[in-house]
Amino acid sequence: MKSFKITVLIIILVFILDKIVFYTLCTIDNQVLTGDGVGKINHFLKIKDTTKCIVFGSSRANRNINPLVFSKSSFNTGIDGTKMAFTNALIHTLP
Repeated sequence: MKSFKITVLIIILVFILDKIVFYTLCTIDNQVLTGDGVGKINHFLKIKDTTKCIVFGSSRANRNINPLVFSKSSFNTGIDGTKMAFTNALIHTLP
Protein backbone atom coordinates (compact mmCIF):
# COMPACT_ATOMS: atom_id res chain seq x y z
CA MET A 1 0.00 0.00 0.00
CA LYS A 2 2.87 2.35 0.80
CA SER A 3 4.49 1.83 -2.61
CA PHE A 4 1.15 2.55 -4.30
CA LYS A 5 0.87 5.91 -2.51
CA ILE A 6 4.44 6.81 -3.44
CA THR A 7 3.79 5.86 -7.07
CA VAL A 8 0.63 7.98 -7.21
CA LEU A 9 2.46 10.90 -5.57
CA ILE A 10 5.31 10.66 -8.09
CA ILE A 11 2.83 10.58 -11.00
CA ILE A 12 1.04 13.66 -9.67
CA LEU A 13 4.31 15.54 -9.12
CA VAL A 14 5.55 14.66 -12.63
CA PHE A 15 2.24 15.86 -14.08
CA ILE A 16 2.48 19.18 -12.21
CA LEU A 17 6.11 19.64 -13.23
CA ASP A 18 5.17 18.91 -16.86
CA LYS A 19 2.47 21.61 -16.79
CA ILE A 20 4.87 24.15 -15.27
CA VAL A 21 7.51 23.44 -17.92
CA PHE A 22 4.89 23.59 -20.71
CA TYR A 23 3.57 26.96 -19.50
CA THR A 24 7.10 28.36 -19.20
CA LEU A 25 8.07 27.26 -22.71
CA CYS A 26 4.84 28.67 -24.18
CA THR A 27 5.49 32.00 -22.47
CA ILE A 28 9.02 32.12 -23.88
CA ASP A 29 7.75 31.04 -27.31
CA ASN A 30 5.30 33.95 -27.46
CA GLN A 31 8.06 36.50 -26.80
CA VAL A 32 10.58 35.30 -29.41
CA LEU A 33 10.98 37.77 -32.29
CA THR A 34 13.96 36.23 -34.11
CA GLY A 35 14.31 33.15 -36.22
CA ASP A 36 12.66 31.89 -39.38
CA GLY A 37 9.63 30.15 -37.90
CA VAL A 38 8.08 31.26 -34.65
CA GLY A 39 10.05 34.49 -34.36
CA LYS A 40 9.10 35.80 -37.77
CA ILE A 41 5.42 35.05 -37.18
CA ASN A 42 5.46 36.71 -33.75
CA HIS A 43 7.17 39.75 -35.28
CA PHE A 44 4.55 39.84 -38.06
CA LEU A 45 1.69 39.67 -35.55
CA LYS A 46 3.13 42.63 -33.62
CA ILE A 47 3.65 44.92 -36.64
CA LYS A 48 0.91 43.82 -39.04
CA ASP A 49 -1.42 46.75 -38.30
CA THR A 50 1.22 49.45 -38.82
CA THR A 51 2.98 48.01 -41.88
CA LYS A 52 2.11 49.38 -45.32
CA CYS A 53 3.51 46.55 -47.47
CA ILE A 54 3.65 42.86 -46.49
CA VAL A 55 5.18 40.18 -48.71
CA PHE A 56 3.63 36.74 -48.22
CA GLY A 57 4.98 33.47 -49.55
CA SER A 58 7.32 30.56 -49.19
CA SER A 59 11.09 30.36 -49.53
CA ARG A 60 11.00 32.09 -52.93
CA ALA A 61 9.42 35.18 -51.41
CA ASN A 62 11.74 34.93 -48.43
CA ARG A 63 14.94 34.81 -50.45
CA ASN A 64 14.13 36.74 -53.64
CA ILE A 65 11.98 39.71 -52.65
CA ASN A 66 13.37 42.70 -50.81
CA PRO A 67 10.37 44.47 -49.26
CA LEU A 68 12.34 47.67 -48.67
CA VAL A 69 12.18 48.29 -52.42
CA PHE A 70 8.43 48.88 -52.07
CA SER A 71 8.33 50.86 -48.84
CA LYS A 72 10.35 51.54 -45.70
CA SER A 73 7.34 50.35 -43.74
CA SER A 74 7.31 46.82 -45.15
CA PHE A 75 7.88 43.27 -43.95
CA ASN A 76 8.66 39.96 -45.64
CA THR A 77 6.77 37.03 -44.07
CA GLY A 78 8.13 34.41 -46.43
CA ILE A 79 9.12 31.25 -44.55
CA ASP A 80 10.99 28.26 -45.95
CA GLY A 81 8.95 25.09 -46.39
CA THR A 82 5.48 26.64 -46.13
CA LYS A 83 2.60 26.10 -48.50
CA MET A 84 -0.37 28.20 -49.57
CA ALA A 85 -2.53 27.27 -46.55
CA PHE A 86 0.00 28.83 -44.16
CA THR A 87 0.06 32.08 -46.14
CA ASN A 88 -3.73 32.05 -46.29
CA ALA A 89 -3.93 31.73 -42.51
CA LEU A 90 -1.62 34.73 -42.09
CA ILE A 91 -3.69 36.80 -44.49
CA HIS A 92 -6.83 36.07 -42.47
CA THR A 93 -5.20 37.66 -39.40
CA LEU A 94 -5.17 41.05 -41.15
CA PRO A 95 -7.98 43.54 -40.51
